[in-house]
Amino acid sequence: MSPEAGRAALASALFVTLLAAGLVLLLPRDSPEFVVALLSLGVGLAFLVVVVVVIRRFTR
Repeated sequence: MSPEAGRAALASALFVTLLAAGLVLLLPRDSPEFVVALLSLGVGLAFLVVVVVVIRRFTR
């Protein structure tokens, strides 16, 4: 994996995760938007974990 692709993937994963976490904190819990933000947070965290594992594997 090229360093630029790793940085772009990490930036994208952090962007999705941080925005979704902010929305989860701000939205009312009984709204449909809260469920979508919670799902986005899960996807963002999963993507972040995958990116970190791939970056660590390629740097060794």
